[in-house]
Amino acid sequence: MTALGALFLAGTLGLPALGSAAAVLALTAAYNLLTRSNRWLGIGTLALVRVADFGFGMVCAGRFGALADLLPHFRWAIPLLYGIYALALSGVALGERTDRPRHWMTLFFSVAAAVSAGGFLWLALYSTSQLWPPIVTISILLFPLGWHLIGIFRSSPNVEPIVGHLVSGYLLMAAILVHVLLSPAAGWGLVGLFFLSRALSRLFPPA
Repeated sequence: MTALGALFLAGTLGLPALGSAAAVLALTAAYNLLTRSNRWLGIGTLALVRVADFGFGMVCAGRFGALADLLPHFRWAIPLLYGIYALALSGVALGERTDRPRHWMTLFFSVAAAVSAGGFLWLALYSTSQLWPPIVTISILLFPLGWHLIGIFRSSPNVEPIVGHLVSGYLLMAAILVHVLLSPAAGWGLVGLFFLSRALSRLFPPA
């Protein structure tokens, strides 16, 4: 019922919003009903859900809104990079499984996460004259990530912090877009939420 209600509400915004919402729901259903049992198909489907979800937001913002004006040639690259980041996050989580950790997988997908985050930075720098806020924001994500990667091939690597860092990194990637498209103050607010989420994860670690 909630899915049908979501489609109805999306339809009130127009056919493009309805189509993109239907894509999100179809991919979500495909994951729950078809691909969830397969490790790689599952994480691939989840990444596509992220891409479709981001695309739905872009369509609802007025058929790409400010993104279409600032990034006319690269607007589709933003949800694609977001999907790659989501795929990399799942890959890192698989690589650091405690039963049979695979350090090469952690390294590969951590690099993929860094590349997609770097793509966000490039698009931000391409579309704005304010260089330092995006640079500072992405550095907060990439520098600690690189530091964690140094310990992957030690005798007792601790790669779990990478996963938490990458999960919080969604806030930093959103902060880059908010810096460029909306308000620097709102962007710094998301950066503050990033640090708050990391602090809370240390105080209340997941089970």
